[in-house]
Amino acid sequence: IALNINYKDEFIKYININNLFYDILGEDKNRFLIRIKKDNFNKNDAYNLLINNYKNYKTLGITDSYFDYEMIKSCDIKIAMINGDNKIKEIADYITEYDNNSFGAIKILKKICHQ
Repeated sequence: IALNINYKDEFIKYININNLFYDILGEDKNRFLIRIKKDNFNKNDAYNLLINNYKNYKTLGITDSYFDYEMIKSCDIKIAMINGDNKIKEIADYITEYDNNSFGAIKILKKICHQ
């Protein structure tokens, strides 16, 4: 999940309240990238929390799984991993050049953010 750095503390509080484990994969002055490490983490719940609290911001979703279809179709910017499900690719605004094993999500975020 990539978020504006201003929401880092609030989102980590949400993660901790819900007993989720995470890694912060990187951050700069504007945003941070966090990976949730729990199998039963509900992305739709996290997405809805963010959408309801930050209505004036655009959302970006990255996935390779059809299980994320409901979440990704609601995002302003939809990104499918190259090895992703075809239904996800059909609605994607972007398809990565690399899969998750090759840091495809991070590479497309850098490309979109012009780094």
